[in-house]
Amino acid sequence: MKRFLITIFLITYCFFCYAQQLHISLSTPQPRLGESFRISIDIDTLNKTFFSFLKNKFTLSPVRNECQENPNIGVEATATKLGRNEIGPLTLELNGKKFTTDKIIFDVTDSLPAVNQGFWIRKIKVSDSVYLLLIDQRIPALTYNTATSTSITMTTKTGDDESEPAQLLMFNNNLSYLGSHGTNGYKSIYLPTRTLKFKYSFWAYTLTIKDKTKSVV
Repeated sequence: MKRFLITIFLITYCFFCYAQQLHISLSTPQPRLGESFRISIDIDTLNKTFFSFLKNKFTLSPVRNECQENPNIGVEATATKLGRNEIGPLTLELNGKKFTTDKIIFDVTDSLPAVNQGFWIRKIKVSDSVYLLLIDQRIPALTYNTATSTSITMTTKTGDDESEPAQLLMFNNNLSYLGSHGTNGYKSIYLPTRTLKFKYSFWAYTLTIKDKTKSVV
């Protein structure tokens, strides 16, 4: 009986080791309909296995990109249908070893309206104490022409006054219970009769609740 329990433990241990070796991730936790996003698989474990024959001759370290992320492979995807999606678990074999990814479950939500101004907040429950706050914001932008004797410079800025541009809203990143990542820039929406220009931002905040009896406001 004891040997049987040890065998079950080893099988379970190996299963979870393989399941956690490769991790699937998304560039955004909840893509919008029509939005492009990246699906990636962390391949740091594969790198170590593939180049293991060099470890007795060299000191090895993973090659990271400019953002210092883990080595990964991925594809660019565009959300075409609303609803829940599942990716994984995926399996592959390298140098006689079997690798398994985890499974990721995510939802595709509706696209934003064709407007150049707005503020949208989404909440995603990760666990009983961890939530994601996804914030989209758009501020109208105008193109200003600056002329000199030799050229004309076109600059896109927010607000009605070029000297006092409007600002995007953000959480205070110094708050200890928030972890964040996001992006911002300028975009345009092309309608049949006009073009809407705006500055946009998207931020994903991780909110960890340590004491449910206290308010965050």
